[in-house]
Order: sequence, then C-alpha cells, then structure tokens
Amino acid sequence: MNIRRRASAAVALVAIVGFVGVGLALVVSAGALALGITVVEDLGGGGRTSLRAPGVALALGAELIAAALLVGWRLGTSRSAEEEDREPFAG
Repeated sequence: MNIRRRASAAVALVAIVGFVGVGLALVVSAGALALGITVVEDLGGGGRTSLRAPGVALALGAELIAAALLVGWRLGTSRSAEEEDREPFAG
C-alpha cells in the first residue's frame, strides 16, 4: 500500500470518527435538552415550550452517524472491488 493510499485512508478514518462523534454529541445533547424542557414544564413554568429543537438535533445527529457509517462501508467495499480488478484474469 503506497503512502497516498495510507494518507487518504487515515483522513477518511478521521472524518468518519469525527462525524460519528459529532452525531453522538448531538444525540446526547438533544436528550438532555428534551429532559430539561420536560423538567421545566413539570415545575409549572406555565409557558408553552417547544420540543422542536431537540427533535432537530436528534435528527441531525442520526443523519451524521448514518452518513459516516455509509461512507465507511462504501470505502471498505470500494477497496475490495479495486483489488479484485487488479488480480490477473486466469482463463
């Protein structure tokens, strides 16, 4: 494996881990925000609160995690297909 491939694989791995990390942080913060809103409503704040912000954060976090996993899966399959193309044809 040459240096360019190693470098691109390392960059892809860092990007995938970063996307999953940000996605997990969004999901956790959405849960904490939803819990906080519920607590405020239970304390009788009287005002109407919106659960839209936690829903958006949860959806965005889930999308980031799914995108990172899809990219990782595609990178894994594209390498094996590329290696198969390089093998000499026995026939």
